[in-house]
Amino acid sequence: MATKAQAVLIRRIQAELTPDLLAPEYDRPTGRRLADRVRGHCYVASEALFYMLGGLDSDWYSCQGRVEGVSHWWLENERGDVLDPTVTQFERVPDYLMVGQPRGFLTREPSARARELLARMGERVPRRRR
Repeated sequence: MATKAQAVLIRRIQAELTPDLLAPEYDRPTGRRLADRVRGHCYVASEALFYMLGGLDSDWYSCQGRVEGVSHWWLENERGDVLDPTVTQFERVPDYLMVGQPRGFLTREPSARARELLARMGERVPRRRR
């Protein structure tokens, strides 16, 4: 269960999700419902949320699994708390323990899409390492 502050961050992320942030393999959303707007954005939304929560200095880590036949990303912590900024795309809340496992993000630093999403929200974008 998200805290009030975490729920606010998730709503901010959801409000900024647009088709240009989708990975090329995902269809563009066609509806206006939140479920339609967040579909396919799980990776970038989870990655942005991870950095907004403190990144590697936080107790959150990324997880990946298959939900309703598609790849899905979310955050967990050692207490078993789950933050899933795009859960509304599914008919039912996934049984996270059964469908996935911890997996690092695909890039060592925020991806270009996550950097764009963070910038849209006026969030500090972590500096690239040299």
